[in-house]
Amino acid sequence: MNNKQDNVDVFEIYVDGSCKQNRYIAIGIYNKTNGDKYSVALNHPGSCNIAEAEAIRKALRLYAHNGCKKLIIYSDSMLIVYQLIGRYRVSRKLKPYIDSIRALTRHYLSVKFEWISPEMNNVSNYLCQRANGVPIH
Repeated sequence: MNNKQDNVDVFEIYVDGSCKQNRYIAIGIYNKTNGDKYSVALNHPGSCNIAEAEAIRKALRLYAHNGCKKLIIYSDSMLIVYQLIGRYRVSRKLKPYIDSIRALTRHYLSVKFEWISPEMNNVSNYLCQRANGVPIH
């Protein structure tokens, strides 16, 4: 669905992150508005929560340079989304990631974060798992 607000396209971005043995993280990004798909495995230690935050950061960086002005970012990480929107207190471990995400939102007219169930996030989850070397059947 391509929403319009004030004659500006609103891009719907689905993100997911995963970790493998807390040594490697992978991210998957799916732009439902135009069909773009992006996935990458990073040689970066971290937890699944860090992977989820990295997916959001990468999406914000990607679309800041593509002329996007308004985003809705969907994630199945309740912890990350609720910390971003102020429903949960930001943990000390995730504070640098949350602060970085908030700073990146300044490149846009608006960014909305929405929590969705994992069942609603299957495309970005598939991209993420594929990047992390998980066998897909």
